[in-house]
Amino acid sequence: MLIADKEGKIGIVKRTKNVAISSGSYGMACAGTVNEKDFMENDPFLSCVIRELEEECNIKIDQAHFDGIVVPTQKMQPIFLYHVNLEKTWEEHYSEMVKAKDYAFETESLYAVPVEYSMQFAAQARMTDTAAYQIKKYAESKGYISNWYLDMIKPMKKRKFLCTQPITNIQTYGKTRTM
Repeated sequence: MLIADKEGKIGIVKRTKNVAISSGSYGMACAGTVNEKDFMENDPFLSCVIRELEEECNIKIDQAHFDGIVVPTQKMQPIFLYHVNLEKTWEEHYSEMVKAKDYAFETESLYAVPVEYSMQFAAQARMTDTAAYQIKKYAESKGYISNWYLDMIKPMKKRKFLCTQPITNIQTYGKTRTM
């Protein structure tokens, strides 16, 4: 799921080495797999989006925008693309996000990237092909066109988009961790 905040910044995460798929890569702030419970709902894919957003980002929604289906080379299975818009900025939401059930296990760091820099960020980060594709399509829908070659060679400091806020006493799988 591509998540844009109220200022239009896209949430991009660096995934931890704990996750089996795309560990250590950059990707969308939330991704997930449809489970058995989702298939009991009228729209299993929307059910998955709603559940995963809460588990990974502590975001509660009841609808999302369907953007299409891709079959990336990394997974060779259909991936349903959705996007949602936050009513807060990433900086305002961050303290709630780190409390999400799966955040600490799956997320090493969060970047709040303005849409106008998102394609350059994607070109320079070790990003999943699905996330890079979704960022490109989303940015283009907002009127931003990219020259991938220039985006790859034009220096960029990803760190300037790092979403940081002093957080202490985060609950992670029953353990308290101080950051």
